[in-house]
Amino acid sequence: MKHAIMVARLVAVILGCLLLFGCLTQTKEVNEQQEEEKNVEKAISSLKDKDPGIRMKAARVLVSIKDPSTVEPLITALRDKESGVRWRAAEALGEIEDKRAVEPLITALNDDETVVRQRAIEALGKVKDTRAVEPLIAALKNPDLDTQQYAAEALGNIGDRRAVVPLIKVLKQPFLAPYLRKTAAEALGKIGDPRAVRPLIKTLKNNIWTVKLGAAVALGEIKDRRAVKPLINALKHDPSLGWSAAKSLGMIGDPRAVEPLIAALKSTDSDVRQYAASSLGKIKDPRATKPLIPLLEDKRDVVRQMAAEALANITGENFGEEPAKWRTWLEQKK
Repeated sequence: MKHAIMVARLVAVILGCLLLFGCLTQTKEVNEQQEEEKNVEKAISSLKDKDPGIRMKAARVLVSIKDPSTVEPLITALRDKESGVRWRAAEALGEIEDKRAVEPLITALNDDETVVRQRAIEALGKVKDTRAVEPLIAALKNPDLDTQQYAAEALGNIGDRRAVVPLIKVLKQPFLAPYLRKTAAEALGKIGDPRAVRPLIKTLKNNIWTVKLGAAVALGEIKDRRAVKPLINALKHDPSLGWSAAKSLGMIGDPRAVEPLIAALKSTDSDVRQYAASSLGKIKDPRATKPLIPLLEDKRDVVRQMAAEALANITGENFGEEPAKWRTWLEQKK
């Protein structure tokens, strides 16, 4: 009887502690929420301060808070006299991703300060509203190359096909900065329109590495089978595109890439070996099983890991990174 009473008391104590812990946790969460609300209210109020330094600090705080209740005050801050307040307001609106900010951000594309225009472009790319497409296409013709790059990236994020032809024009301009053309290629990859395939294939032969790298990656994103032969050719004959061609071939998933990817498993470039293994795992062709096993003894951890994952994907078995077990299993399958 005494034992039962002691157990009951112990249970009561434990339940009481749990209840108290729950109450304390809930109280802490409520306090934290109240504190955050106070910070938001304080930052909103500070956006109206006479001191431009305080207004800039308030806008900087709101970038990290990402509270929808701050959208209207931040829209107002886009018209602040200080450019530092305006560009931080644009940045904060991009982080919140509220469509109420789209038209004001489009207006900010005409701001006198380059940094404000660029942050507005970035924000529009994050909000991803199609109302911004035409203004962003116009920004591709801005004299400032960095602004053009921001516009290309934003258009890729929005993914509207109206941007395809203007982006192809940027891609084809031989005298534009390589980083801008690379960004145009990447944007075309994100949009995924087949009209971009031929220009991107042609770009694989460009003599500037960054530009053709963007093209190789974009072709993988689009997944058009017309790109298979050109990417195989790049994998075989262009060391600068080895890993990107291998990766994109896996994304497309065409069985014509299996033998070239198997050959790439012996590359002296570990990045090529890694992506060749990964791509073979995506294609799941049994021809790759035996050639993948030696990579389980590769010097690089990531190559061994990719080989093990590829083998598991192809066979449905899972012997991890143990080549002996894989060889035994393969012998038993014969």
